[in-house]
Amino acid sequence: MPVIALSKEMGSLDKEVAEAVAKEMGLCTVHNEIIEDLTQASGLRREAVTRLVEGRGGRFERWIARAGAFNAFSRKDLFEIALKGNVVIRGWAAPYLFHPVGHIPCVRIRAPLGSRVKNLKKALNSEDEAFIQNEIKRSDRAYAATLRMSLRMNSEDPCNYDLVLNTERCSTDYCVSAIIQLAKLPAFQETSASVAVLKRMALCARLGAALNPSPQASRVFFVLEGDDAVVRLQGLVDCRDEALALEQIVAEVPGVRKIDNRVRSISGHRALRASSL
Repeated sequence: MPVIALSKEMGSLDKEVAEAVAKEMGLCTVHNEIIEDLTQASGLRREAVTRLVEGRGGRFERWIARAGAFNAFSRKDLFEIALKGNVVIRGWAAPYLFHPVGHIPCVRIRAPLGSRVKNLKKALNSEDEAFIQNEIKRSDRAYAATLRMSLRMNSEDPCNYDLVLNTERCSTDYCVSAIIQLAKLPAFQETSASVAVLKRMALCARLGAALNPSPQASRVFFVLEGDDAVVRLQGLVDCRDEALALEQIVAEVPGVRKIDNRVRSISGHRALRASSL
């Protein structure tokens, strides 16, 4: 069940490459941004997002929307998609998010600024080169900032990728062929160890998504112990009922088999002992 993670860079032809790879390999495509805020997902200013949502967006903003910039997924969603397999996942943070998983090739599609401007002028049917160049630079800044804040990653570090392709020098067909060859290498085939890593990361994402809405979540953290989906909860809350409520939230997360609740209450109750599900 192949999974390929491709970066997104405005005007680099990454969308064309991703769609061609998916077609050749019989995969589906998902364009994502790992964000909580729609404005961050698009790389547009808040007022631009508002105009687009209200149907008043300009030509550039409508093009961004058609390209899929508003198809935002949570981290949990993306791991569930990867677990199902047979997908090309394209987005700012896709290569960084999945790099720890041995069977997922992580690829960056790049192009120099001049080439990206040329590509966007054609896509937008526009000659406003200064405006397009400014939008590309602003998108790049948002890209780098999102990665630093969300994943603490440096987008320029080549060690975060398995392959980097420059579409100014490499044709789309060449890029597609290179990615497919990479994905077929023995090093990028599923193993029990690589699948276990993906499942563990997916479980962490589920736990984070489940606990984050809770008012007590900021004072509690969880640790996965061993390979048996044992979740250790630690932290300090106001009362024992809050500790029990957090345990109940974790108990309902798919994949959790046992909980070691070491959350303590200010009121002096002891930490709860381990409980099996």
